[in-house]
Amino acid sequence: MLLHAITRRERHAVTTEAMDLIAALGGWVDDARMFSNTMTTIRFHLAESRLEELRSRLCEGGLPTTDAGGELRRSPSADSERAGSLQITFVHDDGDLRQDVPSVPG
Repeated sequence: MLLHAITRRERHAVTTEAMDLIAALGGWVDDARMFSNTMTTIRFHLAESRLEELRSRLCEGGLPTTDAGGELRRSPSADSERAGSLQITFVHDDGDLRQDVPSVPG
């Protein structure tokens, strides 16, 4: 399952809210990757019966999402767990996030 969202909200707050919501619904986050200050991808596992609730609660919280894989149209199985990802793109006027990388001898 692949959810996608676009927002102008602050990226750290949105990422934390999404991960907290996944945990509140009984799921867990496998990985969260930030790609500069442009995008974050959160990989998670969640009961299939809770996927639509995740999407609707993200929308209620100000993060409208689309089901890029079209998988929410399937009838959920209450007992099965699903791996999924939430890709959040951040729209802002800030420049690229620059990280200083120390030089390492060798």
